[in-house]
Amino acid sequence: MAVVLAMFDDCDDSERWPPYSISTVEAGNEHREVEKATTKLENLPLPLIHHIMDSLSSKDSTKFSILSKTFNSSWLTYPVLNFDNALFPIQHPHAFKAFVHRTFQLRAPHILGCLDKLRFCYKVHLCFFFYDFKPLVTELLYFASHNNCKVLDFEVDMIVSQSLSIPYNALHPMLSSKFLTTLKLSGFTLLIPDLLITCPALKLLSITFFDVPGKCIVSEALTGVATKILHVRCCNLAKNMKIYNPNMEILQLENCGVVENLVVSAPNIEYFEFSRGFWGQSSAIDISACACLTLLALEGAIIMDGTDISKRVCVENMVSPLHDVKHVIVKMGDILRGHTIPSLVESLLWLALKPDILTLESSFKRKKSTIKFKYRWNAQKMDKEEDNCCIGLLIKCWRHYDLHIEYEGFDDNNGGNQLREFFASCL
Repeated sequence: MAVVLAMFDDCDDSERWPPYSISTVEAGNEHREVEKATTKLENLPLPLIHHIMDSLSSKDSTKFSILSKTFNSSWLTYPVLNFDNALFPIQHPHAFKAFVHRTFQLRAPHILGCLDKLRFCYKVHLCFFFYDFKPLVTELLYFASHNNCKVLDFEVDMIVSQSLSIPYNALHPMLSSKFLTTLKLSGFTLLIPDLLITCPALKLLSITFFDVPGKCIVSEALTGVATKILHVRCCNLAKNMKIYNPNMEILQLENCGVVENLVVSAPNIEYFEFSRGFWGQSSAIDISACACLTLLALEGAIIMDGTDISKRVCVENMVSPLHDVKHVIVKMGDILRGHTIPSLVESLLWLALKPDILTLESSFKRKKSTIKFKYRWNAQKMDKEEDNCCIGLLIKCWRHYDLHIEYEGFDDNNGGNQLREFFASCL
């Protein structure tokens, strides 16, 4: 072997064997594999290539277009326009506008009549500076309305004190489009007399930091459409409103402090969130028609439909996700004392309806206090409907059983007597 190596060392570089290094051969093989993979992708049907592009970011989709003529053609005909300044290296509005205009002029002729999504987003806070994107936004809106756009998402956030106005003629055709399924608008002043939306396929409507001169009647805006999700944040609404929509499932009204009286007539709604913000007195809300609620979050609101909501909605539908938990462990700095123990235990038993063991651990004293529950079936208690629990539920809480309770680690000084009195009063 040593002789052979010496013989090779005496040869000229031109006479060496093999003529290429191993790394060169591996690079060539890798290049050929890439070419094969690219060829396979190019041979896919165009809709499938577009489906692959759906999983790519806008920046990666643009890079995808330079791999070959076929991929460039796929990118030009890709029915999604996403103009987001977060993806653009130059944040100045003039440069961003030039980028949007150049890309739009390049791609628009290739997606006529088949636009799936149009997104325009510019978020840069420049002090004492406002750039009017109205001509560009108007052009994009006209293009969307004439080319069957399904998802329209426009967001402009420069300075809080001034918003961008949208002309009536630009947006109005989209509000009755039979193709539109999602409409998101943020940071605009709407120069139309009424926000009346009659899109039959609309599923999601979101308006944020939105100003409509006069009164925006959301109930009229949503009449006759299939909207399932409505999100309104920091917008001027009417003082007295009624939202009626049999298809709605999620309703979020955040920081809508102008509203004084609100009636939500949406029998299929499952999630309702309302916050008034820092706007003075509470809003009066009627949700008696919302029979399917599973999550309710209210801030700055007074429920005006009596005890029905507490009996039927909060208890009947909002079953705790911890209803089948068997062991509840609460760790705290120090074990609570006196009357605070029953209050804590009662709160925990609203979360875990029928636990076997409830443990309170003190990290300060390294002490454990435990309550053990043993349940025995009681048909009479099962059939009994109490005022504040388990009405119409198949899953009954601990109150509907005969209980044998064991206390470990509780004495008279840390709530032992108070706990016994609490359970005795409930059974």
